Amino acid sequence: MSNVPLEMRHAKRVPVTTLISLRKAMNSDKVDAQSTVINVSMAGVYFKPSEKDLYQVGDSVICMASIGPEHRRNFPFVRIAGKARVVRIDEGAQGQAIALSFADDITLLAACP
Repeated sequence: MSNVPLEMRHAKRVPVTTLISLRKAMNSDKVDAQSTVINVSMAGVYFKPSEKDLYQVGDSVICMASIGPEHRRNFPFVRIAGKARVVRIDEGAQGQAIALSFADDITLLAACP
């Protein structure tokens, strides 16, 4: 059996380096504004949290990230905002990495032509 993780995303991943702000959707005023995006797709985002064990699979979160102009060739949006759900937490030598799946009503703001 291979140690390569099963690819779960249905949309192309784009490597992006930016911060993402997250807040748990239920009963939380704490904002995690220092998590770092690893990659993003039209269906979700994969990020490294600022602290370990902040999230659990199934948690609903509100997220917001701005995508820099250097990534627009591969990802045509400048801002992502809205609800998402934690679908996977990976543990590795570099710490935790978390996969979010965007809700159907996520806002993807396109760059001006």
